[in-house]
Amino acid sequence: MLIGIVIAPIIVMKQLITTAFFLLINNSFAIDPTPGTGTYDPGLSCNHCEDRSHIPVLAADVDRAVYHVKDFDSYLTDGCSSKNTEFDFGYCDDGTISYVQPASEGMFKQEGLCGQTSISNMYHMYCHWNIGVNDVDEYYAYDYTPGLRTKVLTAGVNQLFSQNTDCPKGKFTPFYANDKKDFINSVASAVMQTAGENQVVRTKFKGRKVKRAPVAILLSVPSSKVLHWVTVVDVEFFNGQCQMILNQWGHQYTMPCEAVAELSNRVGQNYWGAGISSFTMIEFSRN
Repeated sequence: MLIGIVIAPIIVMKQLITTAFFLLINNSFAIDPTPGTGTYDPGLSCNHCEDRSHIPVLAADVDRAVYHVKDFDSYLTDGCSSKNTEFDFGYCDDGTISYVQPASEGMFKQEGLCGQTSISNMYHMYCHWNIGVNDVDEYYAYDYTPGLRTKVLTAGVNQLFSQNTDCPKGKFTPFYANDKKDFINSVASAVMQTAGENQVVRTKFKGRKVKRAPVAILLSVPSSKVLHWVTVVDVEFFNGQCQMILNQWGHQYTMPCEAVAELSNRVGQNYWGAGISSFTMIEFSRN
């Protein structure tokens, strides 16, 4: 009888430990670093922001052209040198921010954190909160496959935003454009929408202030088949030329829209057998 009394609590304790372990490995709950260890970072006011611009009509031959794309470094326009050292990102001159991407993980360095970096970028530029890239990887967007799949990125950023009332009401969804022209127009339309009161206010090249809704797009790295998520913070049309403003690696890059569309197109060309699509974008939609 005494043995039974002693053993029963041990069995119950073992069951509790097993249940807790099961919940942990299945991400049923996790320590939430937001907003507890995050910081609120108020942005610029935008009482007289420019209204959403009319998107110019792109040339019909953009889909047929194969654009010669240079290495990313050729398009670097802002080092975003004023740094937040606690969370490791730079403040860019146009009012946006760009997180530094941590080193790749895994035995063969196959686990890049570019997708998690995009989530950190968007969390700041939609909600004015900061979260480290490694925290995003650990608590919201860990992927057991190399890199970060579209569905994992989407689920992770939506979970993060849903836990903070300073984030806009809505959700991120994947969008797959039909061709280069559709891709460029869709990215331009997505970044120019009004999302919420805390969305980033960007200063354009002529000094005009505009609210922007950054998106994540999947590209093939120039001169390589490596896939890479980047954050697009704006699309500008100047003297008939379309340019995308990309924030990555703690810096900002300005690339011709045709070059970005070409890199997006190569994703599907290089990985069509793996079910990875060209012209992939993660965009925000308001409720």
